[in-house]
Amino acid sequence: MIAGILSLSIALQFVAAVMAFRLIRLTGERWAWGFIATAILLMTIRRSVPLFHMVVHGNTYKADAVAEVIALAISVLMVIGIARIAPVFRSVRQAKEEAQQAEKEVRTLKEKLEARVTQRTAQLEAANSELEAFSYSVSHDLRTPLRAIDGFSHILLEEYRDKLDDEGTRLLHVVRENTSRMGQLIDDILEFSRAGRPELNFSEIDMEHLVHSVFEELQPGSNLQMEMGHLPPARGDGAMLRQVFVNLLSNAIKFSRVAETPKVLVGATVKDSETVYYVRDN
Repeated sequence: MIAGILSLSIALQFVAAVMAFRLIRLTGERWAWGFIATAILLMTIRRSVPLFHMVVHGNTYKADAVAEVIALAISVLMVIGIARIAPVFRSVRQAKEEAQQAEKEVRTLKEKLEARVTQRTAQLEAANSELEAFSYSVSHDLRTPLRAIDGFSHILLEEYRDKLDDEGTRLLHVVRENTSRMGQLIDDILEFSRAGRPELNFSEIDMEHLVHSVFEELQPGSNLQMEMGHLPPARGDGAMLRQVFVNLLSNAIKFSRVAETPKVLVGATVKDSETVYYVRDN
């Protein structure tokens, strides 16, 4: 009976030692698990000596049965404990390998992205250079007819003032004002092409005055009416906001001409300290 318990205990301890040695490969902890596996193996060898004498020489082995049962229970617990902890270390190792693989993939993607950004940046710089050259050429080509229009309008106002009625004088002033604004737009195009984007000049803007001036500039016709509600002042770039309302009012005027009584509505709504301006046509 004692020999059977001793044999089973030794076999279990040997299995535990083998499993502990295998954990070295799973965890990479050579010293820690190496010491544990060696200690279990030495204990197994020590307990194998009396069993060897019993089997080979027929010697009797006097031992406490309770102590041997406890030793067997300890051997069982060692095998179960190492068997339960091995999958944990296997999962940790797998997670570590997956993390390393993911890190490698991220590094590869980052390198590809940086190379792509460098390539796109070079392409963008080349496109910007072409755009700047084109804008510079177009702007200078546009200045010549603008100077001619402004010059001839000035001559008409100076030398033929007595032959012009009030409406003709007003229209010539409108022509000169628009040539001046066109010149400013050309300067803005040049600045935009050089800087990539125009520098915003923030200031307090009277929106009602801005909308009135744009509407008068567009000269939509005598039968077109504009109804304008209260427009709170805005803070922004005057040139940009003016261009926005030029586009909005131009579209509204264009689509409202088909109505019997064309009308353009301009207003604003304020909600949560945010002002929304709108332009509507009928």
